[in-house]
Amino acid sequence: MHPKGRLPGTRVARAGGRAGRAAATAVLSASLVAAAACGGSASTHSTATTAAPSPLVQAAAAMASLQTYRFSGEVVTGPQQIKLAGEFTAPDRVHETLTVAGVGDVELVLAAGQTYQRVSSGGWAGVTSGSEHTGSDPRQAFLALGQASVGPVNGNTYTFELRGPAAAGLIGGSSDVSGSAVVDAGRVTDLSYRSAGSPATSVHLVYTDIDTTPAVTIPSVPAAAAPATPAPATPAAPGAP
Repeated sequence: MHPKGRLPGTRVARAGGRAGRAAATAVLSASLVAAAACGGSASTHSTATTAAPSPLVQAAAAMASLQTYRFSGEVVTGPQQIKLAGEFTAPDRVHETLTVAGVGDVELVLAAGQTYQRVSSGGWAGVTSGSEHTGSDPRQAFLALGQASVGPVNGNTYTFELRGPAAAGLIGGSSDVSGSAVVDAGRVTDLSYRSAGSPATSVHLVYTDIDTTPAVTIPSVPAAAAPATPAPATPAAPGAP
């Protein structure tokens, strides 16, 4: 919703227990998707329990093929909360603003494996390689959602569960994720999910302006600009975008 996290378009990395660091940063992506940083990607083996794809599975596949959308939501791990809002442009561009409790707003652009951060002057600077933000395709998280075992349905709200590698595709380091999704006109418009275990990570994401959002542009960074201080991020859980 990552979230590092995916914003499904976000994958989210679970908190590693280091005091003073933000819970999960979402990048969607899903980071958002951060498959390289989190040590995994969605499995290609489907765990859906029905022969015919459910409307949720079909909607997840449709979301994975979108060109643009806006997202907003929050990621909560224990007492830590991050609010996020931004835009996605295929295949790998994300602009997002993260509001981290006790830290303030952090504005980022992730594109083509690079991360850029808004600095105090109002311009942009490249984030140093020590940052835990990694650009990737947030649509990978929807591929994980497409492998869900779909449970009871209430109107256009579908409950689901993911286990094993597919669960880690939504929340890094988790082997059991459950949640619900609202499907409207064949698209996922509202997505909530939570990991099992302690501390649990919960994610809520809303998707709007599907395929009508203006494209995310890569910031112009002066050659002499100093690297930005990496935004706070939660380390991936052991074995864990």
